[in-house]
Amino acid sequence: MKFKKVLFLLALCCINYQMHSQENLSSIKKMIVYEADSNGDSIYGKLETLVNYVKSGVPIRVGWVMEFNNPTTGKLIEIEHWTDSGFLTLIDGHVFAQINPIAQQSPRLTAPPQVRLVNGEANGWLAIVGTNGVLEQRFKGGIASQIADSMKRAGATEEEIKGRLDGMNQMKVQTKWAINP
Repeated sequence: MKFKKVLFLLALCCINYQMHSQENLSSIKKMIVYEADSNGDSIYGKLETLVNYVKSGVPIRVGWVMEFNNPTTGKLIEIEHWTDSGFLTLIDGHVFAQINPIAQQSPRLTAPPQVRLVNGEANGWLAIVGTNGVLEQRFKGGIASQIADSMKRAGATEEEIKGRLDGMNQMKVQTKWAINP
């Protein structure tokens, strides 16, 4: 009889844990209020909902997904970043979040993957990301000149260098927007 009570209580605890786990997962998804593809087209939620949260002063987190080909394997990989938004701007129904400057980092596409500071130094990176799918970014601390110097040593022309640096300044990315209750 005592064994049955213990077994019953154990089963009740497992059911309770499972229910709370499912509730937690669904509440996390509810915190993401809007997602857009790299063209700014809605994947999830309504842009108007996000705009209303911004106008109400609710703290917003922003995420963006960048796709790259692994130079070793050729396999397409996704890198997803999340941060608290900084200064927010509303233009023509779109939201633009200024990302507070961070120490620039670089992924290492090794097994296991690793993220490191660029050149082991605290070079700066700042960006604005919008619901239109555009990530506008700038690099501080001489990283652009380091890239240009590296390309020159590899034989790149001034036009190629300019094209590469201009391409780094603006990218199309999938964006995700979450409230930060």
